Amino acid sequence: MTEAINQYGGTINEFIGDAILVIFGVPTQREDDAERAVVCAVAMQMAMPGINAKLKELGLP
Repeated sequence: MTEAINQYGGTINEFIGDAILVIFGVPTQREDDAERAVVCAVAMQMAMPGINAKLKELGLP
């Protein structure tokens, strides 16, 4: 997930269990912060099937 966050210019604020608090527009605001945040969220969701398959392959929940 961190790769997608970095790709879309998000700033990781905190890891909270299995969640990641990401902020866009910090330290520098850009006009497309909201758009990049949404595209990043979609990219992260699209990555989940691959991540779940890898976890299953490793015998993890």
